[in-house]
Amino acid sequence: MTAIDQFAAHVGLDWADRKHDVCVQFKNGERTFHVIKHTPAHRSSTVSGAKLFIVD
Repeated sequence: MTAIDQFAAHVGLDWADRKHDVCVQFKNGERTFHVIKHTPAHRSSTVSGAKLFIVD
């Protein structure tokens, strides 16, 4: 079993001072990319909503 098979998705974050880039790679190799503004409201709503697009 490889690391890719052990998880529903791998998430990469680029945590900068003005925006945050996110890459989600799913088991099937599909990738999605997102940009989060650097404000408390955007970070909170994005973290809360993350479980909506990561489903095993």
